[in-house]
Amino acid sequence: MPSTPPAAPPAPTGIWVANATEATYQLTFGPGTAVTLDFRPLLSIGASETGTFRTQGNQVYLDGLDRPIVLTYVNGAYQSTSYGSLLTFMRQ
Repeated sequence: MPSTPPAAPPAPTGIWVANATEATYQLTFGPGTAVTLDFRPLLSIGASETGTFRTQGNQVYLDGLDRPIVLTYVNGAYQSTSYGSLLTFMRQ
């Protein structure tokens, strides 16, 4: 019996936040394919980067940032290990 693949998630919009031990990461998906990543370390000055995103299936690829980031949609959240440890971005 063939299995049906899961439906692709909707295009990301709005603000998604991941809290880690050392920092808070915020993704803001803007109009079109614009995305902004705000990185706020707990004990130092943060940074902001702007790039673009593209989707493929249940993954979102963030381009034009200091490092490429791949997000995977899992159970209503986006997850990434692009910064080493697992980050789970929740919609705000």
